[in-house]
Formats: sequence, structure tokens, C-alpha cells
Amino acid sequence: MGREHEPDTVWRAQELYCADRLPMREVAGICGVAESTLWRWAEKYGWADKREEIARAQAEIRADFVLGRSAILKAFLTDKDPMQGFAVAKLEELA
Repeated sequence: MGREHEPDTVWRAQELYCADRLPMREVAGICGVAESTLWRWAEKYGWADKREEIARAQAEIRADFVLGRSAILKAFLTDKDPMQGFAVAKLEELA
């Protein structure tokens, strides 16, 4: 039987691979887990699908953020509403 790993190690590896999109080689180095073990976990827990789903969601969030900034800026330029101007300024700080 193989070595037992803490659940936190599995979660951290999943986060690094799926959310941070690091290559498995880097995840192995950071987590101190063999790549072969990570690939087994990836298969067992469906990391490939999660990684794709997260990447798609992150791309949609970025696109929505840009489109939202554009819409608020256009509304401000048309209406000159001070509240919209404040919203534009705050969004630009985030960008």
C-alpha cells in the first residue's frame, strides 16, 4: 500500500493544478508528492474537467469585467452622472 497523504495536500495540489493551472511537475515540487501520485489523484477526482471548467469561468469573468467597465464608462460619458463617474473610477482602480 502506498504512502498516505494529508487531505490538505490533496486539496492544495488540486488548487495548484486546477485553479492556478500549474504543470503537474511544478505541483509535485511544491507539494512534495510524486507526479505519478498526482496523476492518479487527477484521474480519481476529475481534475482535468475541473481545470477546464475553472479556466472557462475565469475567462468569462474577465470578459464580463471588461464589458461591464465599457458599459459604465459609456453611460457616464452620455449622462455625466457623478455616481457613474465614481463607479468608473473604482472599476479602473481594480483594473
